[in-house]
Amino acid sequence: MNASQERDENLEWEEVYDLDDLQDLKRIINERKDIKKSGCLNLFGDWVVIPPMDVSHTMIKADIIDGALRIHFDGGEKLLIWEPTKVKIDPKCFFIGKALKVRWEWHRSKKGNIPVNLHVKEYSQDAATFSRKTNSKKFTATLVTDSAVDAVALV
Repeated sequence: MNASQERDENLEWEEVYDLDDLQDLKRIINERKDIKKSGCLNLFGDWVVIPPMDVSHTMIKADIIDGALRIHFDGGEKLLIWEPTKVKIDPKCFFIGKALKVRWEWHRSKKGNIPVNLHVKEYSQDAATFSRKTNSKKFTATLVTDSAVDAVALV
């Protein structure tokens, strides 16, 4: 058992706040079996599926790419998160309170996983501005977001 594994064995969930190290987040998602890994996904108040409780998404693995935490889901979707802070992960919840940028990627079902079928919802914020965009006309109307709520919530 290495030091990282030993630290995890002794970790009290109440202490898992404000994780902002991407390697730690990746390791917890990939290795911990006792964390919340499935539910309905909400990004800055925007449900990724409407109505929200119709589809549950399950995290299958995480990696790091170009400075972002990338979480892969069971339906082939990907969630990229840049500079996550105020993180709470435990057996009942998965929340990222703040992030510089969040990007949700998915392919249209039955159309194949080719670039032309890639859909994106992207949210970004800094101290002065909050922006959101999508390349999917179908989902433009659902972009009712609020920068004051959690950047990512799996509920």
